[in-house]
Amino acid sequence: MDIGYSPNYGARELKRTIDRYILNPLCNDYVKGKIPAGSVVVCKADQSAIIFDYVQQTICAAAESQPVPPQQPVPITQPQHEICEAACDPLEFVKKFIWKFGSLRTATRALNGSFVADVLKGTVRYEKGRWAFGGRFPTPPTREECKALAQHFTAAVNKLSELSWKFRLGELDEEMRDRLEEYGIVTKGGARGRWMGSGLATEMAEIGTQLV
Repeated sequence: MDIGYSPNYGARELKRTIDRYILNPLCNDYVKGKIPAGSVVVCKADQSAIIFDYVQQTICAAAESQPVPPQQPVPITQPQHEICEAACDPLEFVKKFIWKFGSLRTATRALNGSFVADVLKGTVRYEKGRWAFGGRFPTPPTREECKALAQHFTAAVNKLSELSWKFRLGELDEEMRDRLEEYGIVTKGGARGRWMGSGLATEMAEIGTQLV
């Protein structure tokens, strides 16, 4: 309950916690053939781990049991949510956001609307390196997930600021310029083109602040 309870969302996180620490490990052991047919699973927990004992029931007498060697305990740690993938490339994060909405202008307008409210309701999520919208049963994010998403937005803003400065100084290499033109952040024309990412950076900075 200490891990599965959130002051903001009550016990909604409890189902994810049960899946993470009980159902998922059991499913993995079953697929790997570690759970004999007809076994009864005894789940024990202490302060640091959850331990599974598989007790195999005989065909003739269910009361007679033959213990199966205990499996490796599942350490109890704070949840590592899919959204917390720290190795995300900030510019890749920006690209996927722009492409999800179809264009830079549409993405900037979306951030200026009800984006934060949709994130807090769970109708907009960033998981496994991609954006997901909608769903019949949206689950509000945990506090840790909101913080992780805010960090993604902050990293994206810092990257856009760095690239904007290099663009104005004419220090962008050809490969990076091609990427920015592909995303619509830099437009072609004139000696250097035009930087179009300022509005997006401003809105992303505001979103990052509101999600913390």
